[in-house]
Amino acid sequence: MKGIERLEAIKADSQIRFMIDKNSGRSMHFQNNNLYRVFFQKQVYQSILKNSFQNEVKIQKIIQLMKTQHWSALSLEERYIISQVIEMIVDAIYELPSSTGPHKALRKVRNWKNTKWLVKGEAQCISGALLSRIQDQKFLDLIAFFIKRDAKMLSQIILPELDIQLNEVCKASQNKIQTQARKTELSYFCSDFIIEQVRVYYVRYEKDWILGVNGPYCLAKQICNLVHDICINLRISSKIELGDKVKFLSTLISLGKTNITMEAPISDIIKNLSRSGFCDQAGKPHAKLAWVNLDIAKILNKFNQILQGVCNYYSFVHNRTKLRRIQYIIQYSAMATLGRKLKLNSAAKVFKRFSFPLSITRGTPDRREGANATECGRPCKIYLESRMQ
Repeated sequence: MKGIERLEAIKADSQIRFMIDKNSGRSMHFQNNNLYRVFFQKQVYQSILKNSFQNEVKIQKIIQLMKTQHWSALSLEERYIISQVIEMIVDAIYELPSSTGPHKALRKVRNWKNTKWLVKGEAQCISGALLSRIQDQKFLDLIAFFIKRDAKMLSQIILPELDIQLNEVCKASQNKIQTQARKTELSYFCSDFIIEQVRVYYVRYEKDWILGVNGPYCLAKQICNLVHDICINLRISSKIELGDKVKFLSTLISLGKTNITMEAPISDIIKNLSRSGFCDQAGKPHAKLAWVNLDIAKILNKFNQILQGVCNYYSFVHNRTKLRRIQYIIQYSAMATLGRKLKLNSAAKVFKRFSFPLSITRGTPDRREGANATECGRPCKIYLESRMQ
């Protein structure tokens, strides 16, 4: 059976067994074997690469390396192709739709009602791939090889198994569970359960997951131990926290009496800016030395991208006004960088030259400083005040 036909057969078999599981209310631990043979089929690679003589030679090289299992000899481009084939195989087994952004997961958390406790987990590494639906040691070894070199592969392959295991254990350990909503995606998973009138929420994005428990502490602790046992069984090394305030997807989530509060971690953002060379550990801005030799327009563009990225990501938080501290650091770091580049020894001279907020009209090169032709077009500004009102 050719590679594409083999994948179609796996997908059809998975759909049939999923319908049996859904109708019978129990899980069948079916497994797939001989998956590694898919990497020997030219047709699989042709579905990824365009038909050309160079690609034919490349495909033959990849197939030969896969047959001899010399995975370390694969180039970066060839590893990317193999990772695409792995995703095709896993998608055929687990039927995983396309991924989504972190804001969708945070929006789901924000809609939780009357949550009392939060259980947050983060997958850090694995000691061995363990997938209940796969029984092919060569394929599992290949997955482990790629996971060590690509952390994203962890969320794409191993963690969907965590979602399945969590559902199975919940159904086996609780007699009164009704699935209210279920939606799975490649890097996003959410599920709501009602356990004896106590609601338990579950959301995962890539390697981070969070559970909300509308119940007593003992139930939250039991669920925390449950997730810990599942991670051990899947050989996933994870960090699990239990409390009423956790950090999920770089956002501080705390529980109030009636709603959930989400805030930007200002101190963590300042630490990241400090490590990147925009300020010191106390948050005092200084010049970004690595960008001093760039064109003025490129310098302003880079600072603008960072500032707009922070603003857009934390557009939903309750402490948006505190982001003005981040705006100040980036604004004055840009000022210091331009001052270092143009040998302007004071902030007043820089702002006199570029105005406030910092901007440059690139269509009119500055003859005094000998600006080059790359500084042409529309104004490039660092400006965030209107977004923080």
